[in-house]
Amino acid sequence: MAVTNRPSISEPIFGRDTASVGGPRSVRFRSSDRRPKVLLATTRPWVKRVIEPVLLGLSVEYQKASDGQAIAEALLEKHRYHLVVADVALPKSSGLSVMASARSQGHKVPFVIVQSSHDNLLRVVIGGGPQGVLTTRVVNESRLAELFRSLIEVQMPVAR
Repeated sequence: MAVTNRPSISEPIFGRDTASVGGPRSVRFRSSDRRPKVLLATTRPWVKRVIEPVLLGLSVEYQKASDGQAIAEALLEKHRYHLVVADVALPKSSGLSVMASARSQGHKVPFVIVQSSHDNLLRVVIGGGPQGVLTTRVVNESRLAELFRSLIEVQMPVAR
């Protein structure tokens, strides 16, 4: 079997079909709309352990990318993502480098870059909006779902 260096993106993984994760402001995406698509890129197991359950609970379709090059190729191939969640430390190209490159090519998809973890807190860099404004925020796991929802809402209609 030949070994290739081609970056990979997983098959889609689907979250539950019920209402999204609860909280003070539950959001449910219109059933007639496609599910929001999220691209997750990380090699660190603790990031996967924290983020994957949140994505599954949000009723989104998500795919996993193997490295920064896979994210860049997916965006170049015009895949439509509503959110990209990437690790700051990725093989071949960091999450921040990929986000900067995506912005320079005109992609407006919001990025959440996971920097570090301490106890149950994650330090993330958020790049969203047309200007790609960066903000840093420390969130716990329960606030992560709210952050993801708010970034996806900008990209996709929400049932009222």
